Amino acid sequence: PGAKKGDVDVNIISPEKRHIPHKVVDSGNGVFRIEFTTVEVGSYVIDVTVSGLSVPNSPLIAKAYDASLIKVTDIGDGVVADLSTFRVDASKAGEGQLEISINDGDVPNAVQVLGGGKCLVTFTPEQAITHEIEVTFNNDQVPGSPFLCRVRDADNLSGAGSSGDLTNGYDHVTVELEHLALVAVSEPAEFTIRVPE
Repeated sequence: PGAKKGDVDVNIISPEKRHIPHKVVDSGNGVFRIEFTTVEVGSYVIDVTVSGLSVPNSPLIAKAYDASLIKVTDIGDGVVADLSTFRVDASKAGEGQLEISINDGDVPNAVQVLGGGKCLVTFTPEQAITHEIEVTFNNDQVPGSPFLCRVRDADNLSGAGSSGDLTNGYDHVTVELEHLALVAVSEPAEFTIRVPE
């Protein structure tokens, strides 16, 4: 109370150690608002003094995030009753709450954390319909969301050959991918597809 705008001194440092310009707005009755624009993802250190004295809890920490830096990849067509997977990379987006909803939450999904802000998402479609995958970060839509995943019945898969002799065998085809959760760059990786007969 009784302080003037000129008594308020603010120093804001970005995650890359840059000084961030700001504006002090006098709202009246000894209340001041500090406005600044974040320029990068990460923690901003805000040091505030009034008449040369640090305010309580100063320096303050503000954490900036950017939902547009989240990458969703590997969404392919699905098959009813078969496990579908895709990947989400939030490593560059900052801190926050990642939420994934498939068909407005009607289709359960499981998230396997791979480390470094990356995760593998799995779900098992039960209907041969296009599934909408909505991905949000701190309630902000990730670019491209909702993502579409077309799901077909197992007996309607194309590519079975004109003779149709594989059409009834798809139920028994298995793909072993569990060990591919982490794959080293520039090294051969392999997986097995088992097709009876």
